[in-house]
Amino acid sequence: MAVIAIASFKGSPGVTTTALALGAVWPRATGRCAVVVEADPSGGDLAYRAITPQGRPPADTPNLVTLAAGVRKHVQQAERARGVVAVHSQRLACGAAVVLGMGTQVQARGLAALWQPLADAFARSADDVLLDLGRLDPAHPAFVLARSADLVVLVLTASMGSVLHARNNMASMASGLAGRPTGPAICPVLVGPRQSALRDAVEVTELLVGSGAPLHPVMTLADDARAVAALVDSALTPRLARSTLLRSVSDVAVQLADRLPPAARDHRINTTQPGVSR
Repeated sequence: MAVIAIASFKGSPGVTTTALALGAVWPRATGRCAVVVEADPSGGDLAYRAITPQGRPPADTPNLVTLAAGVRKHVQQAERARGVVAVHSQRLACGAAVVLGMGTQVQARGLAALWQPLADAFARSADDVLLDLGRLDPAHPAFVLARSADLVVLVLTASMGSVLHARNNMASMASGLAGRPTGPAICPVLVGPRQSALRDAVEVTELLVGSGAPLHPVMTLADDARAVAALVDSALTPRLARSTLLRSVSDVAVQLADRLPPAARDHRINTTQPGVSR
């Protein structure tokens, strides 16, 4: 299946929201199962913000730490390893299956030797994996996850500072990702006003191409604060599904699925729900 890393440069928030929104619409938009993984070494926050379908906060476990322990246990058992990511996920009210992130920096230090085994497990997963990596640079402790992905989605905001910071760092990012014969493609996503999305995407694509880094044309996500709040703490209602955020993220999901390498793109799953219900 496919592994898609989602990250940002400094000054471009919105990674977790983008990952969660993609996880909520992924089965409907792409016909594939998916699990969102909060893999940001600085910690995850969905455990404190999100709710389950029962209206309660997510359980403390399973999470990324229990997943890492499971990966270490089943590293020599390929068939069991295929399902280990979903087993350590929890269903949120929005419909996304999520492996919750770490709560402390101590836990992050404890995973230092396990980022590569985790990357291998994500590559073997029976579900598509959407990795929330937070703010990313080649010195990032979990950069190996981005290097091992099929696509790297870079979230930008529609501000000159965010775009220029991305342009100035895009070449070094592309160089860091080229750790295997065919490195993951970079797919910029611009979060901004829907009414100017097409014009903004064209202008930002032109600016980023100037960095010399190989990348896909910029995609756009609607800046919809009300829908973001509802996505985190409520169910995926028909009204929320019709919001500008969810409609735009569905478009992005389809484009990402089309941009996957052939081996990952052509693998479809018949089931419509990712992960496991809890």
